[in-house]
Amino acid sequence: MARRTRYRPDRRDWVTTTPLAIAATKPRQEITDMTDRQTITRNRYGAISPEPVKYRAIVLDAQVQGLIEAEGCEFDSRRRGWALNYDIYDIDIPSRRMIVQRRYTVGDKYGLHPTKTYLLISWFRGRATTVEVAPAKALIAKLAKVATRLGQVVARVCDGDTSVKLPSASIPRQAYKQLAVVDGQLRSIFSGRPYTIGGTYRESVRSHHGGGYYWYADKHAASAASVPSASKLLDAPRVVVRLRVAGGVRSYGGGKYASSRMTIMEVMEVCDTPGV
Repeated sequence: MARRTRYRPDRRDWVTTTPLAIAATKPRQEITDMTDRQTITRNRYGAISPEPVKYRAIVLDAQVQGLIEAEGCEFDSRRRGWALNYDIYDIDIPSRRMIVQRRYTVGDKYGLHPTKTYLLISWFRGRATTVEVAPAKALIAKLAKVATRLGQVVARVCDGDTSVKLPSASIPRQAYKQLAVVDGQLRSIFSGRPYTIGGTYRESVRSHHGGGYYWYADKHAASAASVPSASKLLDAPRVVVRLRVAGGVRSYGGGKYASSRMTIMEVMEVCDTPGV
C-alpha cells in the first residue's frame, strides 16, 4: 500500500472540525458498478453532478484521516468568514485516482474571494491513501467541461495520454432553443420579447448568465431544458426552433451555450410539457 501523505496548503486556513454538514447538501447518486467507460453528467462548472456516493465517501474518508482539511462554513451577518468544500471532477477507476477541486472562499468587506486548487486523491479498498496537488490546473478546468467519460481528464493531465480524444469545445454546427408561442407569435419565454422566423438578433454575451441568447447543441436537450421560475411566459405553449448562431459564444457545460447573435431558421417541434 502506498505511504499516506497529507496535503498542507501554504495558507493559514486549516480547520479541525469533523466533516459533516456540507456533505448532506450536495446531490448524490448510488452508483456501485461504474466503469471507466461510464457516461457521466456534469454541472456548468465541470464537476460531476450528481456525485456517486461510493466516491464521495472516499473524499470524506480523506477528511476524517486528516489528509485534507474538513469541509465547513462560517459567516457572520455581514458575510465575513470562510467556506471550504470539495467537488469531484474526474474518477479513473482502473488506477484508483480521482481529481477533486478544493474551493476555499474568504469573505470580507470587499466581497467573496474564492481560491481553487485541484487535488489528486488515490484510494485502496475504499480508503483514501495519498493526496497531492494535481498538475495543469487551467487544463483541468477546461477539459472537465467537455469530458463525457470517466478517466479522460486524469489520463490527460496526470499521465500525458495524448491518445485520449476529448470532445471538441468548438461551436456546434446545430443550435436549438425553446420559445413560447402566444397568439401565433414566437416569443422569449423569459422576457416575452417577440421573434420572427428568419430574424437575426444581437445581444452581448456576459458571464454568469448575464447576457446573450441561450441555446443547446442537442434538440432533445433544448426540448427538456428548464427555464427560470420568474419567466414571464412560464405557462405558455412552447416549441423548439433551429438557430444559426454567430459572434461571441460562451459554454455553460452540459451542451448549453450563449451567443451574441442568433438567426431563427425554423420551428422543429412542439414541446410536450414546459421545462419548469
